[in-house]
Amino acid sequence: MKNNLLRILTTAALLVAAVVVYSQNKSAGINISLWNKVSTQPLQESQQTYLNLGILSTENKLHGAAINLIGNTTLHSAKGLQVAGLTNITKESSYGVNIAGLMTINSEYANGITLAGLANIVGESQHGLIFGGLFNTIGIDSKGIAIAGIGNFNGYNSQGIALAGITNIFGEDMKGVAISGIMNLTESIRGLSIAGLLNMSDNTKGVTIAALNINSNEFNGLQTGLLNVNAEHMNGVQIGIMNVGIKHYGLQLGVINYYKDKFKGMQLGLVNLNANTKYDILLYGGNLSKVNAAMRFKNKLFYNIVGVATPYLKFSDKFSGALTYRTGVHFSLNKHFDISSDLGYQHINTFQNKDKNLGIPKRMYSLQARLNLEVAFSSKWAIIATGGYATTRWYSKSQTYKKGILCEGGIAYTI
Repeated sequence: MKNNLLRILTTAALLVAAVVVYSQNKSAGINISLWNKVSTQPLQESQQTYLNLGILSTENKLHGAAINLIGNTTLHSAKGLQVAGLTNITKESSYGVNIAGLMTINSEYANGITLAGLANIVGESQHGLIFGGLFNTIGIDSKGIAIAGIGNFNGYNSQGIALAGITNIFGEDMKGVAISGIMNLTESIRGLSIAGLLNMSDNTKGVTIAALNINSNEFNGLQTGLLNVNAEHMNGVQIGIMNVGIKHYGLQLGVINYYKDKFKGMQLGLVNLNANTKYDILLYGGNLSKVNAAMRFKNKLFYNIVGVATPYLKFSDKFSGALTYRTGVHFSLNKHFDISSDLGYQHINTFQNKDKNLGIPKRMYSLQARLNLEVAFSSKWAIIATGGYATTRWYSKSQTYKKGILCEGGIAYTI
């Protein structure tokens, strides 16, 4: 027992003594150091380190493993495993696994797996997996997977998968998948781009999904979000609450669709607009909803109408109202006469008029068909006469409130 204890103490004493040798012993490639000038291995141009154990170390080249409590600096290339409590700095390139509690810095290339609690900084290119708790910054390109809590920032290209809690920013191209919590910004993307708020690019081939998708030049693929904007050429599909395009070839599917110059394909929306759309204010009354105000969006053949009405019940009753949507086609007989036909839907709310005994529900809907004759007596004003049929039903059960002939008349003013 005493002999074993003596051996242990002797070995420990020799190791401690070796640590305080000031750069005099090559130690067969083994470096044990307190910091760069208090080590068992000299810092020489030809020196290679196969194993480094210490607190704050510096070595010429690393071919093996370096494990340090605070940090490690390699003046040339590092191949193998680097683990540090705070920082790993490689003046040239690293190959293998590089792990630091705070930050890793590679002046040239990072090849393999790079992990840091705060940030990874690569001067030129990264090949493999790189993970930063806050951000990854890569000077030229990233080939592989980059993951960051806040953002991935690439000077030029990214090929692979980049995931970030807030943003991905690429100086030129993104090829693969880019996913971020808020936004993806790049010159061009090929593949899939998903963001919580914004996707912005110059040229895109693939799929972009975000609340707001903006493409400034050419887009080939699918845009889907709340607002999709394509500034120049769009070849593909836009799906959103509002779709905006300059020259569009394909499909616009949304609540509001707009194109400025050219369109070849199909617009499917509640309101379809273009640079030649005429905007008309309609004021009319009828036997169904008594007083109506609406906006008509009139294109070459089709039109849409969105409006409000009150009262739906009798004037002597308490307040009631309706929201109106109509879509149809029109034909100009000459500059004074225009005929049109449309289908309409009304959401009706009777508010305090609800009475089960009288058979009046709080909410109803009405389906309508109309035939309209419009007579223009100036370039701005026209008179409209309408005849049609309507059925009004309960939402809550299969019951008709009323149905019959629809008669309306009013005026139209072109803005």
